[in-house]
Amino acid sequence: MSKILTISIAAYNVEKTIDQCLSSFLTSKYLDDIELLVINDGSTDKTAEIVSQYQEKFPNSIKLVNKENSGYGSTINTSLQLATGKYYKTIDGDDWVHADELDRLIECLRKTSADMIVNKYNCVFPDYIKISRFYYDVQIGKKYVFNELTELPKMRFDMIQMHATTVNTEKLRSVAMKVTEKCFYIDTEFIFFVALASNAIEFHDSCAYQYRLGRDGQSVSPKGIYRYIQDLITVTLCLMSLFNKIKSTLEEGYKKDYLFKVIESRYILIIKWYLLFIKKNDKDYLWADFRKKMDLDYREYVEKFRMPMECRLAHRFPNLLHVSRLLLKPVVLYRTSRVLLLSVVHKLMKLNINNQHQ
Repeated sequence: MSKILTISIAAYNVEKTIDQCLSSFLTSKYLDDIELLVINDGSTDKTAEIVSQYQEKFPNSIKLVNKENSGYGSTINTSLQLATGKYYKTIDGDDWVHADELDRLIECLRKTSADMIVNKYNCVFPDYIKISRFYYDVQIGKKYVFNELTELPKMRFDMIQMHATTVNTEKLRSVAMKVTEKCFYIDTEFIFFVALASNAIEFHDSCAYQYRLGRDGQSVSPKGIYRYIQDLITVTLCLMSLFNKIKSTLEEGYKKDYLFKVIESRYILIIKWYLLFIKKNDKDYLWADFRKKMDLDYREYVEKFRMPMECRLAHRFPNLLHVSRLLLKPVVLYRTSRVLLLSVVHKLMKLNINNQHQ
Protein backbone atom coordinates (compact mmCIF):
# COMPACT_ATOMS: atom_id res chain seq x y z
CA MET A 1 0.00 0.00 0.00
CA SER A 2 1.55 3.27 -1.13
CA LYS A 3 -0.64 5.63 0.90
CA ILE A 4 -0.71 5.99 4.66
CA LEU A 5 -4.38 7.00 4.77
CA THR A 6 -7.46 6.49 2.63
CA ILE A 7 -10.34 8.84 3.34
CA SER A 8 -13.74 7.83 2.03
CA ILE A 9 -15.84 10.88 1.14
CA ALA A 10 -19.55 10.18 0.76
CA ALA A 11 -20.99 12.56 -1.82
CA TYR A 12 -24.66 12.86 -2.70
CA ASN A 13 -25.94 16.17 -4.07
CA VAL A 14 -23.33 18.15 -2.15
CA GLU A 15 -22.49 20.74 -4.81
CA LYS A 16 -22.78 23.50 -2.17
CA THR A 17 -20.29 21.94 0.27
CA ILE A 18 -17.97 19.56 -1.61
CA ASP A 19 -15.66 22.41 -2.62
CA GLN A 20 -15.09 23.33 1.03
CA CYS A 21 -14.57 19.67 1.86
CA LEU A 22 -11.95 18.95 -0.79
CA SER A 23 -10.15 22.29 -0.58
CA SER A 24 -9.67 21.76 3.16
CA PHE A 25 -7.21 18.94 2.39
CA LEU A 26 -5.09 20.87 -0.07
CA THR A 27 -2.96 22.73 2.47
CA SER A 28 -1.92 19.51 4.17
CA LYS A 29 1.82 19.00 3.85
CA TYR A 30 1.14 15.27 3.53
CA LEU A 31 -1.36 15.50 0.67
CA ASP A 32 0.67 13.03 -1.42
CA ASP A 33 0.34 10.47 1.38
CA ILE A 34 -3.46 10.69 1.36
CA GLU A 35 -5.94 8.93 -0.91
CA LEU A 36 -9.26 10.76 -1.14
CA LEU A 37 -11.92 8.47 -2.60
CA VAL A 38 -14.95 10.60 -3.42
CA ILE A 39 -17.83 8.16 -3.82
CA ASN A 40 -20.49 9.94 -5.86
CA ASP A 41 -23.68 8.18 -4.84
CA GLY A 42 -25.78 8.96 -7.90
CA SER A 43 -25.85 12.74 -7.43
CA THR A 44 -28.19 14.67 -9.72
CA ASP A 45 -26.56 18.07 -9.22
CA LYS A 46 -23.06 19.28 -10.14
CA THR A 47 -21.23 17.24 -7.48
CA ALA A 48 -19.45 14.97 -9.99
CA GLU A 49 -18.45 17.92 -12.18
CA ILE A 50 -16.87 19.76 -9.24
CA VAL A 51 -15.00 16.68 -8.02
CA SER A 52 -13.75 15.97 -11.56
CA GLN A 53 -12.05 19.35 -11.61
CA TYR A 54 -10.22 18.52 -8.38
CA GLN A 55 -9.27 15.10 -9.73
CA GLU A 56 -7.70 16.68 -12.81
CA LYS A 57 -5.58 19.01 -10.66
CA PHE A 58 -4.63 16.45 -7.99
CA PRO A 59 -4.75 13.01 -9.69
CA ASN A 60 -2.31 11.51 -7.20
CA SER A 61 -4.57 12.20 -4.25
CA ILE A 62 -8.18 12.66 -5.39
CA LYS A 63 -10.21 10.00 -7.19
CA LEU A 64 -13.85 10.28 -8.25
CA VAL A 65 -15.90 7.07 -8.17
CA ASN A 66 -19.36 7.28 -9.74
CA LYS A 67 -22.07 4.78 -8.79
CA GLU A 68 -25.83 4.41 -8.64
CA ASN A 69 -27.58 5.74 -5.57
CA SER A 70 -27.63 3.16 -2.78
CA GLY A 71 -27.20 5.26 0.35
CA TYR A 72 -24.37 6.22 2.68
CA GLY A 73 -23.56 2.63 3.58
CA SER A 74 -22.85 1.79 -0.05
CA THR A 75 -20.19 4.52 -0.22
CA ILE A 76 -18.35 2.87 2.66
CA ASN A 77 -18.65 -0.62 1.18
CA THR A 78 -17.36 0.66 -2.17
CA SER A 79 -14.46 2.69 -0.80
CA LEU A 80 -13.25 -0.08 1.50
CA GLN A 81 -12.89 -2.36 -1.51
CA LEU A 82 -10.87 0.27 -3.38
CA ALA A 83 -8.78 1.67 -0.52
CA THR A 84 -4.99 1.45 -0.86
CA GLY A 85 -4.07 3.29 2.33
CA LYS A 86 -2.73 1.52 5.40
CA TYR A 87 -5.41 3.25 7.45
CA TYR A 88 -9.01 4.07 6.59
CA LYS A 89 -11.25 6.95 7.63
CA THR A 90 -14.63 8.32 6.53
CA ILE A 91 -15.92 11.85 6.06
CA ASP A 92 -19.15 13.23 4.67
CA GLY A 93 -19.17 15.56 1.67
CA ASP A 94 -20.95 18.11 3.87
CA ASP A 95 -18.03 18.25 6.29
CA TRP A 96 -14.36 19.21 6.13
CA VAL A 97 -11.01 18.90 7.93
CA HIS A 98 -8.57 21.18 9.68
CA ALA A 99 -5.41 20.59 7.65
CA ASP A 100 -2.90 21.24 10.44
CA GLU A 101 -4.71 18.82 12.73
CA LEU A 102 -4.93 16.27 9.93
CA ASP A 103 -1.15 16.51 9.55
CA ARG A 104 -0.77 15.72 13.26
CA LEU A 105 -2.99 12.67 12.82
CA ILE A 106 -0.97 11.48 9.82
CA GLU A 107 2.27 11.86 11.77
CA CYS A 108 0.68 9.65 14.42
CA LEU A 109 -0.33 7.06 11.79
CA ARG A 110 3.24 6.90 10.49
CA LYS A 111 4.55 5.89 13.89
CA THR A 112 1.81 3.79 15.44
CA SER A 113 1.16 0.08 15.14
CA ALA A 114 -2.32 0.32 16.69
CA ASP A 115 -5.33 -1.09 14.85
CA MET A 116 -7.49 1.90 15.74
CA ILE A 117 -6.71 5.52 16.52
CA VAL A 118 -9.31 7.56 18.38
CA ASN A 119 -8.98 11.33 18.29
CA LYS A 120 -11.15 14.40 18.79
CA TYR A 121 -13.48 16.25 16.40
CA ASN A 122 -15.46 19.48 16.33
CA CYS A 123 -19.25 19.65 16.16
CA VAL A 124 -19.85 22.78 14.07
CA PHE A 125 -23.28 24.37 14.54
CA PRO A 126 -24.44 27.48 12.65
CA ASP A 127 -23.68 29.76 15.61
CA TYR A 128 -21.16 27.89 17.75
CA ILE A 129 -18.61 25.07 17.84
CA LYS A 130 -18.60 22.24 20.35
CA ILE A 131 -15.25 20.53 20.81
CA SER A 132 -15.45 16.83 21.52
CA ARG A 133 -13.37 15.55 24.38
CA PHE A 134 -12.32 12.31 25.97
CA TYR A 135 -14.67 11.47 28.82
CA TYR A 136 -12.13 9.11 30.25
CA ASP A 137 -8.57 9.26 31.51
CA VAL A 138 -6.21 8.04 28.82
CA GLN A 139 -2.54 8.49 28.09
CA ILE A 140 -2.05 10.10 24.69
CA GLY A 141 0.23 8.05 22.46
CA LYS A 142 0.03 4.88 24.53
CA LYS A 143 -1.14 1.70 22.82
CA TYR A 144 -3.89 -0.02 24.80
CA VAL A 145 -5.14 -3.58 24.47
CA PHE A 146 -8.90 -3.44 23.92
CA ASN A 147 -9.71 -6.00 26.61
CA GLU A 148 -7.67 -4.04 29.15
CA LEU A 149 -9.62 -0.80 28.81
CA THR A 150 -11.69 -1.63 31.88
CA GLU A 151 -8.64 -0.64 33.89
CA LEU A 152 -9.14 2.98 32.89
CA PRO A 153 -11.28 5.11 35.21
CA LYS A 154 -14.41 6.72 33.70
CA MET A 155 -14.12 4.63 30.55
CA ARG A 156 -17.37 4.88 28.58
CA PHE A 157 -18.93 2.60 26.03
CA ASP A 158 -19.35 5.46 23.56
CA MET A 159 -15.61 6.05 23.21
CA ILE A 160 -15.67 5.08 19.53
CA GLN A 161 -17.39 7.63 17.31
CA MET A 162 -17.37 7.46 13.53
CA HIS A 163 -15.92 10.95 13.17
CA ALA A 164 -13.18 10.24 15.71
CA THR A 165 -12.04 6.90 14.34
CA THR A 166 -9.24 5.85 12.01
CA VAL A 167 -8.78 2.10 11.54
CA ASN A 168 -6.28 -0.24 9.92
CA THR A 169 -7.67 -1.06 6.48
CA GLU A 170 -6.69 -4.72 6.38
CA LYS A 171 -7.99 -5.30 9.89
CA LEU A 172 -11.36 -3.89 8.85
CA ARG A 173 -11.43 -6.08 5.76
CA SER A 174 -10.57 -9.12 7.86
CA VAL A 175 -13.95 -9.00 9.63
CA ALA A 176 -15.77 -8.87 6.28
CA MET A 177 -17.37 -5.54 7.06
CA LYS A 178 -20.41 -4.71 4.97
CA VAL A 179 -22.80 -2.12 6.31
CA THR A 180 -26.47 -1.90 5.38
CA GLU A 181 -27.17 0.00 2.18
CA LYS A 182 -30.09 2.33 1.46
CA CYS A 183 -30.32 2.97 5.18
CA PHE A 184 -29.56 5.77 7.64
CA TYR A 185 -27.76 5.43 11.01
CA ILE A 186 -25.18 2.99 9.65
CA ASP A 187 -22.54 4.77 11.75
CA THR A 188 -23.56 2.32 14.49
CA GLU A 189 -22.71 -0.62 12.25
CA PHE A 190 -19.44 1.01 11.27
CA ILE A 191 -18.22 1.49 14.84
CA PHE A 192 -19.34 -2.05 15.69
CA PHE A 193 -17.18 -3.48 12.90
CA VAL A 194 -14.28 -1.17 13.77
CA ALA A 195 -14.39 -2.38 17.37
CA LEU A 196 -14.65 -5.98 16.21
CA ALA A 197 -11.60 -5.56 13.98
CA SER A 198 -9.39 -3.82 16.55
CA ASN A 199 -7.30 -5.31 19.32
CA ALA A 200 -4.88 -2.43 19.90
CA ILE A 201 -6.11 1.16 20.36
CA GLU A 202 -4.25 4.44 20.59
CA PHE A 203 -5.73 7.79 21.63
CA HIS A 204 -4.49 10.99 19.98
CA ASP A 205 -5.24 14.63 20.80
CA SER A 206 -5.52 15.88 17.21
CA CYS A 207 -8.86 17.37 16.12
CA ALA A 208 -9.07 17.07 12.33
CA TYR A 209 -12.72 16.34 11.57
CA GLN A 210 -15.15 19.29 11.39
CA TYR A 211 -18.67 17.85 11.68
CA ARG A 212 -21.43 20.12 10.38
CA LEU A 213 -24.59 20.03 12.50
CA GLY A 214 -27.75 22.03 13.12
CA ARG A 215 -29.34 21.73 9.69
CA ASP A 216 -33.02 20.89 9.38
CA GLY A 217 -33.57 17.61 7.56
CA GLN A 218 -30.49 15.80 8.89
CA SER A 219 -31.16 12.25 10.02
CA VAL A 220 -30.52 13.31 13.64
CA SER A 221 -32.96 16.23 13.48
CA PRO A 222 -36.50 15.72 14.89
CA LYS A 223 -37.92 15.53 11.36
CA GLY A 224 -35.22 13.11 10.30
CA ILE A 225 -35.75 10.90 13.33
CA TYR A 226 -39.48 10.67 12.61
CA ARG A 227 -38.86 9.90 8.95
CA TYR A 228 -36.07 7.34 9.38
CA ILE A 229 -36.79 5.62 12.71
CA GLN A 230 -37.33 2.32 10.91
CA ASP A 231 -33.75 2.49 9.65
CA LEU A 232 -32.38 2.57 13.20
CA ILE A 233 -34.57 -0.41 14.04
CA THR A 234 -33.20 -2.24 10.97
CA VAL A 235 -29.58 -1.49 11.92
CA THR A 236 -30.15 -2.63 15.52
CA LEU A 237 -31.66 -5.93 14.37
CA CYS A 238 -28.75 -6.52 11.98
CA LEU A 239 -26.22 -5.99 14.76
CA MET A 240 -28.18 -8.15 17.19
CA SER A 241 -28.18 -10.97 14.64
CA LEU A 242 -24.45 -10.56 14.00
CA PHE A 243 -23.59 -10.52 17.70
CA ASN A 244 -25.64 -13.65 18.23
CA LYS A 245 -23.65 -15.41 15.50
CA ILE A 246 -20.17 -14.38 16.65
CA LYS A 247 -20.55 -14.31 20.44
CA SER A 248 -19.01 -17.76 20.91
CA THR A 249 -15.87 -16.65 19.06
CA LEU A 250 -15.34 -13.56 21.20
CA GLU A 251 -12.98 -13.66 24.13
CA GLU A 252 -14.57 -12.70 27.43
CA GLY A 253 -13.56 -9.18 28.34
CA TYR A 254 -14.11 -5.52 27.66
CA LYS A 255 -14.30 -5.88 23.87
CA LYS A 256 -17.19 -8.33 24.02
CA ASP A 257 -18.93 -6.15 26.59
CA TYR A 258 -18.38 -3.11 24.39
CA LEU A 259 -20.00 -4.74 21.35
CA PHE A 260 -22.98 -5.72 23.47
CA LYS A 261 -23.25 -2.20 24.85
CA VAL A 262 -23.32 -0.75 21.34
CA ILE A 263 -26.48 -2.73 20.66
CA GLU A 264 -27.95 -1.96 24.07
CA SER A 265 -27.38 1.76 23.51
CA ARG A 266 -29.22 1.67 20.17
CA TYR A 267 -32.16 -0.14 21.76
CA ILE A 268 -32.39 2.53 24.43
CA LEU A 269 -31.95 5.27 21.83
CA ILE A 270 -34.91 3.95 19.85
CA ILE A 271 -37.09 4.19 22.96
CA LYS A 272 -35.87 7.69 23.78
CA TRP A 273 -36.46 8.92 20.24
CA TYR A 274 -39.98 7.53 20.30
CA LEU A 275 -40.69 9.25 23.59
CA LEU A 276 -39.03 12.59 22.87
CA PHE A 277 -39.23 13.22 19.13
CA ILE A 278 -41.92 11.05 17.55
CA LYS A 279 -45.08 12.78 18.69
CA LYS A 280 -47.46 11.06 16.26
CA ASN A 281 -48.58 7.51 16.92
CA ASP A 282 -48.66 6.39 13.28
CA LYS A 283 -45.27 4.69 13.63
CA ASP A 284 -45.82 3.16 17.06
CA TYR A 285 -46.50 -0.19 15.41
CA LEU A 286 -42.85 -0.31 14.28
CA TRP A 287 -41.73 -0.19 17.90
CA ALA A 288 -44.28 -2.85 18.94
CA ASP A 289 -43.17 -5.18 16.12
CA PHE A 290 -39.48 -4.57 16.90
CA ARG A 291 -40.01 -5.22 20.60
CA LYS A 292 -41.86 -8.45 19.80
CA LYS A 293 -39.12 -9.71 17.49
CA MET A 294 -36.41 -8.88 20.03
CA ASP A 295 -38.34 -10.76 22.69
CA LEU A 296 -38.90 -13.79 20.47
CA ASP A 297 -35.41 -14.08 18.97
CA TYR A 298 -33.08 -12.39 21.46
CA ARG A 299 -34.76 -12.48 24.85
CA GLU A 300 -31.57 -13.58 26.64
CA TYR A 301 -29.91 -10.33 25.54
CA VAL A 302 -32.87 -8.03 26.08
CA GLU A 303 -33.17 -9.21 29.67
CA LYS A 304 -29.60 -8.03 30.26
CA PHE A 305 -30.19 -4.51 28.92
CA ARG A 306 -29.80 -1.89 31.63
CA MET A 307 -32.32 0.82 30.85
CA PRO A 308 -32.91 4.19 32.50
CA MET A 309 -36.14 4.61 34.41
CA GLU A 310 -37.88 6.68 31.75
CA CYS A 311 -37.46 3.86 29.20
CA ARG A 312 -38.72 0.98 31.31
CA LEU A 313 -42.44 1.57 30.81
CA ALA A 314 -42.13 1.71 27.01
CA HIS A 315 -39.93 -1.37 27.11
CA ARG A 316 -42.33 -3.36 29.27
CA PHE A 317 -45.49 -2.16 27.53
CA PRO A 318 -44.64 -1.56 23.84
CA ASN A 319 -48.30 -0.86 23.05
CA LEU A 320 -48.53 1.95 25.61
CA LEU A 321 -46.13 4.49 24.13
CA HIS A 322 -48.74 7.21 24.51
CA VAL A 323 -48.68 6.71 28.29
CA SER A 324 -44.90 6.89 28.38
CA ARG A 325 -44.93 10.07 26.31
CA LEU A 326 -47.43 11.65 28.71
CA LEU A 327 -45.24 10.85 31.70
CA LEU A 328 -42.23 12.44 30.01
CA LYS A 329 -43.92 15.76 29.25
CA PRO A 330 -42.00 18.61 30.98
CA VAL A 331 -44.97 19.64 33.13
CA VAL A 332 -45.39 16.07 34.34
CA LEU A 333 -41.69 15.68 35.07
CA TYR A 334 -41.67 19.03 36.90
CA ARG A 335 -44.52 18.05 39.19
CA THR A 336 -43.61 14.39 39.60
CA SER A 337 -40.60 13.13 41.51
CA ARG A 338 -38.47 10.40 40.01
CA VAL A 339 -39.36 8.14 42.92
CA LEU A 340 -43.09 8.56 42.30
CA LEU A 341 -42.64 8.06 38.56
CA LEU A 342 -40.68 4.88 39.18
CA SER A 343 -43.38 3.60 41.54
CA VAL A 344 -45.98 4.11 38.82
CA VAL A 345 -43.90 2.09 36.38
CA HIS A 346 -43.42 -0.70 38.90
CA LYS A 347 -47.12 -0.84 39.75
CA LEU A 348 -48.07 -1.06 36.09
CA MET A 349 -45.56 -3.86 35.57
CA LYS A 350 -46.85 -5.74 38.61
CA LEU A 351 -50.42 -5.31 37.42
CA ASN A 352 -49.51 -6.70 34.02
CA ILE A 353 -47.78 -9.73 35.56
CA ASN A 354 -50.78 -10.45 37.80
CA ASN A 355 -53.13 -10.24 34.80
CA GLN A 356 -50.97 -12.70 32.90
CA HIS A 357 -51.27 -15.27 35.69
CA GLN A 358 -55.06 -14.96 35.96
